[in-house]
Amino acid sequence: MRFGFLQECNEELLFRLVIQSELIDVNERAHQLIKKFEKAYLKDSNEDFKTRLSARAIAEEFVLIEIVYA
Repeated sequence: MRFGFLQECNEELLFRLVIQSELIDVNERAHQLIKKFEKAYLKDSNEDFKTRLSARAIAEEFVLIEIVYA
């Protein structure tokens, strides 16, 4: 019902809500993927601070290319 109302009476608000929802979904997917890659990278190595930073940087770079910039 709200979708129909917004479609008829306030398309600008509907558009902003759709875009905001999509951005939230992309953000959540990106963070989940970073955690997943980081965990996979650290599974086969020791977990010192420098290794964790490297794992995070690699995961973030991959996610930027695959999700954010796609």
